[in-house]
Amino acid sequence: MEEDGNESIEVTAVKARIGTGYKNSFSIDYLDGVGVSAMVFPWAVTEHFGNDKEMIARVDMAPDVAAGSSLPWDPQSWAPMFDAATSIGSTLFFKEPRLRMPAQIDRVTLHRGIAPPKIGYIYVREAPGTALAVDVDITNEDGECLAIIQAMRFAEIEGTLGVSGTVESLVHQLSWPPVGLVEHPLSLGQAIAVSKAIDAAERYEKSLESEATSISRCSSVQELSDNSIPSTNDNRTAVIIYIPEPVESFGHVSKAAGTYCTQLLGIVKYVTGLSVPVKIYAITESVWKGESPTALAQALLHGLGRIIASE
Repeated sequence: MEEDGNESIEVTAVKARIGTGYKNSFSIDYLDGVGVSAMVFPWAVTEHFGNDKEMIARVDMAPDVAAGSSLPWDPQSWAPMFDAATSIGSTLFFKEPRLRMPAQIDRVTLHRGIAPPKIGYIYVREAPGTALAVDVDITNEDGECLAIIQAMRFAEIEGTLGVSGTVESLVHQLSWPPVGLVEHPLSLGQAIAVSKAIDAAERYEKSLESEATSISRCSSVQELSDNSIPSTNDNRTAVIIYIPEPVESFGHVSKAAGTYCTQLLGIVKYVTGLSVPVKIYAITESVWKGESPTALAQALLHGLGRIIASE
């Protein structure tokens, strides 16, 4: 949520109270030691004070970019700063080194209208009443609080200490909730099939002849990227239908699965750059049975599709 705020912290006083200075590479070294070899964003800690109850770190989000120059991402994006906050926050529990990831956050507050700074302070404190949890303040260089993360709880990737080590703890029941059908059918505009499977593409194209305003086909994501989708004034939605080609043998399942995911992600990247409404459909074959090389290779598209839809 966003709020108007004027909270601040006395950076100098916090440093003096903590007293102990760490190497600038403390958090990076800790994370490397538990299995995180690289960060998502190129942030760097330039000053670090801490103990096992609180930490404060001065962080430069893009140390290779000169002050006042354009950042290599959207300047309004908080992703790099939050990446640094979650990473540094997890190192507060350095006395029991484990690979821990954020599992729950009670509340995130951003102060309205303020872009994240290139250089700022991340102030981490042990959250009261909750194990392996921290409160985080993100400030500018003057200590003015710009974002607050409350009760960010961490959990170990391979389970929490104290959990039974029996076989039962390794078995989980999974279920996919069924996708509900919309009450009103989609009004189709242009339909584009992306496929090298000619027979399958022709079959689906024929079924759409009476619904779509036009139908075309591309054999690859690169060919799709060379085309444009015109806008319409009648509230019709363009659709891109990805039809992966079949797999001939079980030995080709792994390579084909990777190719399918890469192609679907390529289609999504293409669509994000468009200014017209587009829906993407990926057509799979008997994945729920899992009896053929094609079904096994295409199964990954079910999980990837759900992740893309949730994002």
